[in-house]
Amino acid sequence: FIHKSKEYILIDTAGIRRKSNITNLIEKYSVSNTFNEIKKSDICVLLIDANDNIKKQDLLISNKVLEFGKGLIIVLNKWDSVKNKIEIRKKFLARLKKSLTQIKEINLNTISGLNGDGVPKLLDEISKIHNRFGNRVETNVLNKFFKYIVEKTPPPLVNGKKNALKYITQVKSKPPTFILFCAYPNKISKSYIRFIQNSLRESYNFQGMQIKILLRKSDNPYSNK
Repeated sequence: FIHKSKEYILIDTAGIRRKSNITNLIEKYSVSNTFNEIKKSDICVLLIDANDNIKKQDLLISNKVLEFGKGLIIVLNKWDSVKNKIEIRKKFLARLKKSLTQIKEINLNTISGLNGDGVPKLLDEISKIHNRFGNRVETNVLNKFFKYIVEKTPPPLVNGKKNALKYITQVKSKPPTFILFCAYPNKISKSYIRFIQNSLRESYNFQGMQIKILLRKSDNPYSNK
């Protein structure tokens, strides 16, 4: 379909039931096929009934989308039938933020499949995330920013020594992937990696997607002299 002069390919996957209900080969094939389609996609939209609770299966799929490095948008359908909209939205956001710690900002949209409310806004959101998905940050710009955040919040010491973070470069988009060179890559904590990811996300408009950071040891140029 075409939305605002931009062409999209929409893949409607088979619904995945709870694991305990997967009892036949057809259902198992549907699960496998769904994950294959996720891998082929740039943006994945997970549709949830707003009158229901989030299932473990919904969270499994969401985590798979992020694990595969895809943009994720979560949509509450049947929003027209929800009475206490503010409280229901808060409930869903709280559960999602608790379970999807890889991304700081959750793209939670609401639509009505019955009357079409919210669909144009959803299509605009898909377009925005797709555009951000291909963002590339120039290395010199990236390292000026990186120097600032490291000076402001340095990583913990390693045996009393500074874990010098040398530089960072983006090597890939879709998903945004960065290589960070440092003195002791195996000593960088997960919480500090999340700090860097969140800083990149907020500063360079990578909301709604997972950021991958690969750690590499920075060689000492004088080690062989």
